[in-house]
Amino acid sequence: MDRIKLGLNIRKVRKEKNITLRDLATGLFSLGKMSNIENGITEITEKELLSICARLGVTKDELMPENERVFLNEIHSKISEIENCIFLNFFEHAKYLIKELENMTKEETTHFHLYYLRALLSHKMGEYKGVFLYLQKILNHTARNEVELSIQSKSLILAGVINYSLGDFNTALDMTLKASELIVDKAELNKIQYNLAVIQATKGNIAESKIIIEKMERLYISNDPKIKYLSALLEVLTGNYGEPIEKIYQLRSDFFKNNDYDTFIRSLLLFIYLHDIQVKKFDRYIGEIFNFLELYLNQLVKINDSEDLSILLSQALLNSALKRKDKEQAEILINYINTFINKYPKSASHSFSYYLKSKYVELFDPNQVEQERLIKMALESFPEESHSIYKGILFFELAQLGPNEDSESSYKRAAQEFYSSVLNKHFNPVQFKFLHPKLYITL
Repeated sequence: MDRIKLGLNIRKVRKEKNITLRDLATGLFSLGKMSNIENGITEITEKELLSICARLGVTKDELMPENERVFLNEIHSKISEIENCIFLNFFEHAKYLIKELENMTKEETTHFHLYYLRALLSHKMGEYKGVFLYLQKILNHTARNEVELSIQSKSLILAGVINYSLGDFNTALDMTLKASELIVDKAELNKIQYNLAVIQATKGNIAESKIIIEKMERLYISNDPKIKYLSALLEVLTGNYGEPIEKIYQLRSDFFKNNDYDTFIRSLLLFIYLHDIQVKKFDRYIGEIFNFLELYLNQLVKINDSEDLSILLSQALLNSALKRKDKEQAEILINYINTFINKYPKSASHSFSYYLKSKYVELFDPNQVEQERLIKMALESFPEESHSIYKGILFFELAQLGPNEDSESSYKRAAQEFYSSVLNKHFNPVQFKFLHPKLYITL
């Protein structure tokens, strides 16, 4: 920053407000240092500049030289553009803009901000190694001003979101609590409280989550549909299937109208999850949900930001249709699943889609060769290094399609019992964590 022009601006504002040099300096600096600052002789820190601004009753931007103010606005505009590109999944353009901004200025706080933008970009691209590398640089740094402190709080929130998505709920809670200690902006603090409520609910701490939600509803955002959803969900999780269920069912249309497709899909997954527990009680909802989706699934296919959830929703509905042996619904859902496969050919989520398609063949159009082909595709789509009950099921089904030797009949019967138990009691495409609304990432 040009200290001569800055000093002139401080003197100009001081005189306009009829404040003497001594009055401005009192409690902040010696009279000599204050004089040197106004004369552009002495450099001042960000903290010292903010203390002068507070005494003069102006913002930092108002004291900045005009050319630097314009340049700073250009940097802020560029940062906003990068954030928009990241959330719209324009990753290559975001990379280009980050590099461009890096070359525009050597200012340290801006480069510190770029670490966060790179971490955010890596997160959206699923490159977790890069995320933690940048986050570590941010969190190991000693913040020199409020901007850097804000970036650190955002980084802690992002670390919480990532650990939550990876299933490490304890670390997610710890990171989010640390972020709440740093944040000063009320709107951002509200989002942190919301994240804490979601994490506590996912950990099974329903009472703690309810306390946070009740406080949020009482203080400021009782009309937020996501808060209403989470509040009703907590009631459902404690066994209240009455009014809260109807509230969630009505909220789903609000989510759709507001283009909050992520929470919309999660609310639908809840009904599929409950239908598996109590079929007769939730049959009406499943029928109406399917009729609704038959009209709007094409729109969901086009949504990039909820790709995995949209695939999961199609899979969960197909799984439900196969259990009910509803061939007509199953055929419609397979068409949508094929659309997702064509749109996102590299997604590991398709492994379960191929498996469900093999079950469709088994149920409605028995063809051993086609079943074997689909199960092999399911195995190929699944990460080779991963081990799971699901992968064991795929290999077992593949073995079942082969020749049946008498010497192995007892083994096969035992394996069949294990298989049926795991599949029917423990293997559900809708996992509990998908029912909770998504955590916020702050900008």
